[in-house]
Amino acid sequence: MFARSNQQRYSTQILPICEHDHWQLLLFIIDPTTNPLTFLFDSHSTTRFGVSNIDNLSSFAYGFINTINSPNRSNFNGIIIAATPQQTNVWDCGFFVIRNLSILLNLTQDQLTSAITNSQFDFQNMYTNEDMEDDRVSAFNWLIDYARRYRET
Repeated sequence: MFARSNQQRYSTQILPICEHDHWQLLLFIIDPTTNPLTFLFDSHSTTRFGVSNIDNLSSFAYGFINTINSPNRSNFNGIIIAATPQQTNVWDCGFFVIRNLSILLNLTQDQLTSAITNSQFDFQNMYTNEDMEDDRVSAFNWLIDYARRYRET
C-alpha cells in the first residue's frame, strides 16, 4: 500500500504474466475514491504479443479487479499501455519485466502519485535495450558461478 498526499490510501497489485512464451507485467491501482486503473508494461507492445492479446488481458484484468475488494470494481476502464523501451529480440522479455518491476518498486511517493494522477508511466528514458544485454550477461555469469560453487560442495 502507498499513502497518497491527501492521506487517502490506495493499494497496488503487481502481476507478472507469461502468455504464449512472453512475459508482461500488469499493475493494478485500486483507489476507493476513483475507478481502478490497470497498466500494462510490455516490451513487445508493438508486435503480435501486445496487440493480439490485449483483449484477453483486458478480460483477465476485469475479472481480477472484480475478485478483489474494491468499491468501484465494476468500473473497469481498460488497460493503459505504459511507455517502456522495446526489446529487439524474442528472448529478453523476462529481463524487461524484472527491470520494470525494479523501477516500480523504487519509485518515490511523488513519482508514483504523479504517474497515477496522470494515468501514465513513462520508463522510456530510465533504461535502454542495451541494458538488457548487460542484465543477460550478468545473469549468465551468476548462474555459471552458482553452478561452480554447487559442484564444489
